Amino acid sequence: MKLTCEEYNVDPAFALGLWQIESSLPGGPTIRLGRLGRTQYYGPGGLFRGCKILKGLDLDNPWVATWASVQALKGTGFNEAAQKRRLRSYNAQWTPRYERDVMAAKRKWVEKQKANSGNSP
Repeated sequence: MKLTCEEYNVDPAFALGLWQIESSLPGGPTIRLGRLGRTQYYGPGGLFRGCKILKGLDLDNPWVATWASVQALKGTGFNEAAQKRRLRSYNAQWTPRYERDVMAAKRKWVEKQKANSGNSP
C-alpha cells in the first residue's frame, strides 16, 4: 500500500482515512477488504463493481482493489485542498459530511503514525 501510494503521489493517511469511511461498519473492523456485504461495492475503497473505469478488474482480489483505489486518488499528494477536490469525484454521493469524516479519519491516522514513529527501534 505504501509503495503504491508513493508511486501515485498519494498521502497514505489520506488513503487510509478514505478506506476507513468507505468500508468500515460501526463497531466492526476499521477497514474491510473484499465484497462489502451483499452490495456491488468492494473494500477497501468502496469501489463499485458497475463502474466503467473498473471494468475487467478483479475487485475480489484485495491487491487489485487497493491498487485501483489508490490510483483513483493519484496526484493528490499531501495537499489537503487537492484531496478534498478528489473526494468530490471519488464518491458519487459526495456530501460535506463525507468530506469532514474522511479528513477527520485521515488526521487520526496521521496522529497514530506520529505516536508509533516514536516507538520504532
